[in-house]
Amino acid sequence: MADRDFKGVFIPKAIWLNRNLNLTDKAVLVEIDSLDNGEDGCWASNKHFAQMLGCTERQASASISKLVKMGYVKVISFDGRTRYLRSLMNERCVEQGHENCEAESQELPGSLTEISTLPDKNFQAAPQKLPPSKPKRNTRSKTLSISKNPSDSCSEPEKSASKPSEPAVISLPLNDGTEHPVTQADIDKYASLYPAVDVLQELRKMVGWIDASPKNRKTRKGIKRFINGWLSREQDRGGGKAAQTTDRSQTNAFGLDRRNNKTPQRFGGGIIV
Repeated sequence: MADRDFKGVFIPKAIWLNRNLNLTDKAVLVEIDSLDNGEDGCWASNKHFAQMLGCTERQASASISKLVKMGYVKVISFDGRTRYLRSLMNERCVEQGHENCEAESQELPGSLTEISTLPDKNFQAAPQKLPPSKPKRNTRSKTLSISKNPSDSCSEPEKSASKPSEPAVISLPLNDGTEHPVTQADIDKYASLYPAVDVLQELRKMVGWIDASPKNRKTRKGIKRFINGWLSREQDRGGGKAAQTTDRSQTNAFGLDRRNNKTPQRFGGGIIV
């Protein structure tokens, strides 16, 4: 078909805007109309349409059957091998109120009458200008920048620095392998609760008792109850502080008790009370 003597093809408005026809149907129709010589009609095969339009032979055959059914193409004859088609495109245009379809094609400039029905692979559509999109509002930055005055802004309160832990004076072993520290503040507290008890000495006793009996080691939750119980029992027994000394005002120069009203007597080299 490279030696075809024609300037191009024209697609009438009624055909181009017909939504019942896809692009392949429209291309097949104008190709049939271009090849229809008025005598024998168009006798091109499905293979010709497939190669011309870049589709499969099955798609070309389906488009021809669709055009015949819709009245755009008529089968003149079929000898068992060759099919002869007649284009009724102009007649259909007249029926749809487009009587000047052929006249319109002649009035168009030559560059517009030679319209190719096949899509140009090198054709690139012009970029569509879109309205400028509105920038998204950054609500977070707006919220944080409402006030520039540091005193007015609701900043997150800084976490107060944790005070360094007081060193332990003595530690009691626990059943999990760790130790329970007893600080000087703890000792002072126990001393105020149990004034008759030498708290530090009793804590040393506890450590010795726990070391001698590892199975009696206490848990982290029960160690304080154990300490308070130990000190409470010691308080009830009178405490473990140094024994009270005799009042010096009640003794004489020799350390003897004056309350017995006895006068010391000399005997030989000594004194007898």
